[in-house]
Amino acid sequence: MKNKNLILSVLLLIICKFGFSQMVRLESVSYSYVQVVNNEVLLNYGAPTTMRVSVMLSKPVQNPWGSLPVKGEVKLFYYKNNQEVNILDPITFSSADWSLPTFSNFIVKDFTIPANTVTTTNPKIEVLAKWRYYKEGYPHPDNNNGWTDWYNGGSTNFVLNNSTLPEATFTGPSQICNEGTFSVTNPGTITLENASGIATLSSLGNNQWKITRIGTANGLVKLRSTSNGKTFDKDIEIGIVAKGSISGNAVLQLGESQTYTLALNGNTDYNWSVTYNPNVTWTKLSATSIKLSTTGSVPMGWSENITISAQAVGSCGTSSNYILKTIKFVNERDPRLD
Repeated sequence: MKNKNLILSVLLLIICKFGFSQMVRLESVSYSYVQVVNNEVLLNYGAPTTMRVSVMLSKPVQNPWGSLPVKGEVKLFYYKNNQEVNILDPITFSSADWSLPTFSNFIVKDFTIPANTVTTTNPKIEVLAKWRYYKEGYPHPDNNNGWTDWYNGGSTNFVLNNSTLPEATFTGPSQICNEGTFSVTNPGTITLENASGIATLSSLGNNQWKITRIGTANGLVKLRSTSNGKTFDKDIEIGIVAKGSISGNAVLQLGESQTYTLALNGNTDYNWSVTYNPNVTWTKLSATSIKLSTTGSVPMGWSENITISAQAVGSCGTSSNYILKTIKFVNERDPRLD
């Protein structure tokens, strides 16, 4: 009686694990020779992607099932327009694919996913696995020979590989006085960044966009293409913006003259100004340089900050921002005299 109970317990364990309706099970599906990130398979943009799939199955080891022949198929597919699309021919398996009593060998197939299976507008597909097996001489209740129904075996996401997205390229001006037209190759979603109150963006169709300046506003904006989280930018100057830095000595000693310069950066001129000080005079030498000189006298140890500012002037108007440099006007004893 004890042995009979043990046999019944073993049979119940087999039934719980395998179920009479699934004497053969699909245990694992894995992909290799392809990039897999966070359990998602990455597909190339606009090009085929070659990879390898490995499947492993299991079957009961206890008799009578352990000695019965095994034959079946594994199918990998995704849905498109509510229709199944196979990503390769069904993988077949038989008793020859087992070297262990319970688990099969890995059954390996190489295959290629066609280009444009995923796109920037449809960047993901869910690849599902199904399996079935052929019943041949199986005991009750699987004693009707023939194919089983297809059983669901889980899924894996195949997604667009962002690193293979082509770079968006922009054709158009780098500075706009009123409006400018831009053509974008490989555009994603096109936006205009940092443009509030400065410029507007409108689509012209055929991968062309127009940027329009708002009144006399000045600023730096970015025309941006975003594709599946990857961004490409073109920097555009709206109106005129003073850019760069003023070079020159940070200290102006009483009795000295110093020259301060700034690159044009595409502008035609600069309006210069210097904080008023009766002991400091300045002269504009050119569009990009001025000379500061000191006159009169101040007490020994004198120190005062003076700010130089430059406002850009060009064909698109005058900048609303200034380039600033603060220098220190001092009267200090020359240490060489000590």
